[in-house]
Amino acid sequence: RLEFVDRQPIIREVNPAFEQVFGFDGDSVVGSTVGDALVPADERQQYEQFRKQVADGQTIERETKRQTANGLRQFVFKVIQLDMVDGAGTDAYVWYTDVTERRRRERAIRSLQDATARMQRASTAAEIGEIATESAEEALNLPDTICWLHDEMTEHLEPVATTGVDRDLVTSLAPDHDWHEVFASGEVISYTSD
Repeated sequence: RLEFVDRQPIIREVNPAFEQVFGFDGDSVVGSTVGDALVPADERQQYEQFRKQVADGQTIERETKRQTANGLRQFVFKVIQLDMVDGAGTDAYVWYTDVTERRRRERAIRSLQDATARMQRASTAAEIGEIATESAEEALNLPDTICWLHDEMTEHLEPVATTGVDRDLVTSLAPDHDWHEVFASGEVISYTSD
């Protein structure tokens, strides 16, 4: 719950859900402005526009970044005005919905769809490997990726693309290598090297 004092939104009360989502103890933010408690430096200009709109009595709903105890998160927030108290201040409630994971998932899906389209236009298997490793890093946040292609003549897996790994340090994998066995199984599994 906010109270506008001299057009500044002072936090007067937070609920347990706020403490859980933001990771801040309620007592540490009550009495401070929303800007001081939650707004990152690069969002200050946008915040000032929102603050003025709400101070003028507008109800707004927007999406923006906010600071939490664990770093920046993406939120949809809605500010609803309640009433004027003797003209001295406006009470308002703010609802925050954390949409960080939803936005991350949407970006990953767009990135993977783009990668699929690029793969369909690729002319070589090695080019597809490059796109696959780039996509794994970008869309799936897998910084160290390697793509091997199966050489039917030698039965080896030959490295064609890497991200986060020096390509010169990656060797081919003979049929008796543990990772080759993962490939040969034909199943999608997670494998951790010792």
